[in-house]
Amino acid sequence: MENNNNIYIMQNLPLELTLAIKNNVSDMKLQRRLNELFAEKGLSTNTVYELFNNTLDPEKLDKIETIALSMEIYKETNNEKINPNNYYSDSDIQGYNSYIPKDYDKMDLLNLKNVTKINEYEYSVYMSWELLSKIRKNRLYTHEKEIQRAPKYVTLPNGEVVLKENLNLEGVEDLKQRFKSRDIKVTTITFALLLQKGKQAKYQFDEYKPKEGMKVDEVEKTKEQFGILGDMFIKPDFNKESPNYAPFIISDGNHRFTAGCDAFEEKKLHGQKLEGGLMVSIHISDSVEEKIFVDDIFKRSDTDIEWRQSMVETDSSKCVDELIKKIDLFKDNSIARIFEEMKINKSLTYSTILKKAIDETNINLTDKVEVKFDTDAMSSIINELISHLLNRSNMFVDLKHMKESSYLLDSGMFAGYIAIAYALKDTWDVDKMINIAIKLLELNKGNEIRKMKLDQKSVNIKNVYEFFSNLVKEMK
Repeated sequence: MENNNNIYIMQNLPLELTLAIKNNVSDMKLQRRLNELFAEKGLSTNTVYELFNNTLDPEKLDKIETIALSMEIYKETNNEKINPNNYYSDSDIQGYNSYIPKDYDKMDLLNLKNVTKINEYEYSVYMSWELLSKIRKNRLYTHEKEIQRAPKYVTLPNGEVVLKENLNLEGVEDLKQRFKSRDIKVTTITFALLLQKGKQAKYQFDEYKPKEGMKVDEVEKTKEQFGILGDMFIKPDFNKESPNYAPFIISDGNHRFTAGCDAFEEKKLHGQKLEGGLMVSIHISDSVEEKIFVDDIFKRSDTDIEWRQSMVETDSSKCVDELIKKIDLFKDNSIARIFEEMKINKSLTYSTILKKAIDETNINLTDKVEVKFDTDAMSSIINELISHLLNRSNMFVDLKHMKESSYLLDSGMFAGYIAIAYALKDTWDVDKMINIAIKLLELNKGNEIRKMKLDQKSVNIKNVYEFFSNLVKEMK
């Protein structure tokens, strides 16, 4: 379809599909039907698992996959916003109906030769572009957003914010051209098989037997020189319901992997072959260890820096963890790590802001006893204060009403509560608490709190802390 309106709509179809998947993420019957449809069409069923696990974005699907996905979900939901007939021409739909799977080597596991075993959890192997392309075509890997450096945050048509893969397309294009002209040195990328608690991942390393007649010292010398060599098989499993659930993810090098596969496949279309490949490091890991690995290698934008810092355990973060555990409001409301994650999860606040507030106090963060006593006192004050605002002021019906109709539960306001609690921790009483609660309700009606932009990422925590700390001093 060629008019501008339809072009615009086509560009938004992936977002509509993302929303539809999000709304039907627990519909196992729909997922089974999609699996059957993809298998019938000769498409990888891993695609369905990855879409519903939010490790693959609909933007990455080709036309046939997109039509298949939208057609089946449309049958289930009757949502015209994902009806493929509203986006694709009659010839596109006919092409889909008569689609014959492309002739490419299907595989559901990796059989790797000449693998070097570094230890039980680290392996290294050279992979040709042909093999890497097969891995991509068969969707034997995912790009786990929760583990990667800060992904994109995209707003869906209904206003919800979701994570999307953050791929620098210009950078990929530049790398692709360099791969095609062989103007780039062989580098190493990293995949990881993520082990899951209670699941049995399928993988095995078989060490090559020594050549007949080799002495023990010769065998050991060979291992020292070349490492422990052998064959390795890995069976990625993206089905969370499977007893063998173990996703295979790319931890480092997604841009190089994408660009190189693009270059190989473009040359293949023209009857040419791209020689070479990449060295690949394979981790047998879990999500926590792989997050640490990613944290060690990625140092890029401000958002990445904030994300990395949110992952690092510091004295401030330990103090915040103690405080979070003791604040009643947080027991049923998870705390995000950074602002963007808070928006997605609709959390009350995020740990980065709480750590900044704690850093404004004079708590001796290296003294575990002081941290315990101060967080005990501060959490009691915050619990009492919020309880009075919520339950005894007769201003709010419930927590949701308080959040929607006031500034008192904006994310930055929790820095204010920390300031109030620290200022009161040695001298508070019920009357003082009531007076402060009344003052906060008065401020909520005026402009002082609103001007602080407590719900914005740009909020100045130092100013917020000083304002509420001075508020307590003025009321003494």
